[in-house]
Amino acid sequence: MLTYYGKILDGSATRDHLTEYRQLATALGLTADGMKRLGWTFEGDE
Repeated sequence: MLTYYGKILDGSATRDHLTEYRQLATALGLTADGMKRLGWTFEGDE
């Protein structure tokens, strides 16, 4: 994931790198959709 992020930052990322980065972010719960799929909530949310 860090390799993909580095490519995004330096402008050398391809469409495949961006797609893989988004999929990893979701799978790891780093996006709203990923958090929802994993059943994670913020304290106080109901």
